[in-house]
Order: sequence, then C-alpha cells, then structure tokens
Amino acid sequence: MGSNIYFCGMIGSGKTTLGRLVARRLIVDGAVGMVKDALTTLEESGVVKLDDERRAAMVNNLLVSLVSESQAQPVINTGTLYA
Repeated sequence: MGSNIYFCGMIGSGKTTLGRLVARRLIVDGAVGMVKDALTTLEESGVVKLDDERRAAMVNNLLVSLVSESQAQPVINTGTLYA
C-alpha cells in the first residue's frame, strides 16, 4: 500500500465511478488476503480443523463481514447444523 491513485479528466468523464470501482477492488483484494491469512493461521495452529463445507461457510461469513456496507451483527450458535 502507500500508493496514491489520481484520476484526471474533464467533468463528467467518469472519474468518480472509476474511483469507486478501484476502491471496491482494493477492498475485496484486501479482504480475501485477510481471510486466507486467518484460515491458514487457524489451521496451522491446530485451533480448528475444517472440512470443505465448513471452510466455505467460514470464508463466506468472513468475507461478508469484511466487505459489507452495514455493521456486522453477532450471532450466537447454540447448536450445530451438522449431524
């Protein structure tokens, strides 16, 4: 990081739209990296062992909470979805 991006152009040329697209891309790339690091750390330290289905669910939950425009709401799981 540490780089600045400058968009130059005439009024109405789409600078704001382009800026938003680039910002979203940077946010998603950062979130994906954070999820990869989190899962790797959890699995390597032996904190949790995830099968493919649970890994996919955790990836989904982490990505939604990281890139969502609304505040994350905690959920307390008192049981299991798996038999």
